[in-house]
Amino acid sequence: MNKLSLVLVAGFLLVGCASEPVKDPDALPNGIMQPVEGSGAVAGGSFMPEIQKNTIPTQMK
Repeated sequence: MNKLSLVLVAGFLLVGCASEPVKDPDALPNGIMQPVEGSGAVAGGSFMPEIQKNTIPTQMK
C-alpha cells in the first residue's frame, strides 16, 4: 500500500512539473509596457511627485 501511494505521488509530481504553465488570455505581450524616457519612470526615477511650495496670491486670501 505504501509503495502504491509513493508511486502515485511521484507520478502526480512528474505530470504536474512537466505540464505547460497556464497562459492568461488578458496578459499583455512582452515589450508593451515600456517606460517613457524623461518621465521619471526610468533609472533614478521616483514614485513621489515633485511638489513646490508657493504662497497664495493676495487677491485669493
